[in-house]
Amino acid sequence: MTTRTPAQIQADIDANAREVLAAAGATLEAIKSQTADPLASGRAKLAAHNTASLTDEELAALKAVAPRRSGIEILAIDDQETADEYVPQWDTIIPIRSMTGTERDHYEASLVSYQRDAKGQPQVKSIELDNLRARLISLVAMDGNGGRLWTQQQVLALGEKNAVALDQLFQAAQRLSKLTAPAIEAAKEALGNAPSGELGSDSPGTLE
Repeated sequence: MTTRTPAQIQADIDANAREVLAAAGATLEAIKSQTADPLASGRAKLAAHNTASLTDEELAALKAVAPRRSGIEILAIDDQETADEYVPQWDTIIPIRSMTGTERDHYEASLVSYQRDAKGQPQVKSIELDNLRARLISLVAMDGNGGRLWTQQQVLALGEKNAVALDQLFQAAQRLSKLTAPAIEAAKEALGNAPSGELGSDSPGTLE
């Protein structure tokens, strides 16, 4: 039987103690995460314009203490959300912002062109999917000054870039503005069913 020295015994004791402390620390962190203040974490996400990750518990806590604001106060709120996307194909960071309501309306309307039937009622002629991704990205990709990174005149050239890179930015734009595929389909259906009086010359869609 090998005789262990006092130093070896102490080393084993220290190693066991470290394991116990590490396990206790992990348990404590787990407890903290389960008992985190949902109001504090929710407010932190609001401050960071990261509302997409709010949990149901955080939303409930925020709703319980939310003030009732005037229309003027609401118009003064900076509610734009942003996300920095690293695009490996271009080795660059591109900030993507959320769309405004007007931008989203015009974008969704641009997906559809119309013609009138024999009774003069509008009907969907075609779905305009050319450069679908590049058109959306050009609206929400920002330069260093917060302006648009690409102009409308550059959409065709942008559409010729790497498809994977464009899809990454397109998905980020969809996520920030909740512009999901079902939402686009619902918008196209609603536009296609609109009565003739709602489709005037100021409509973003094309009516022939």
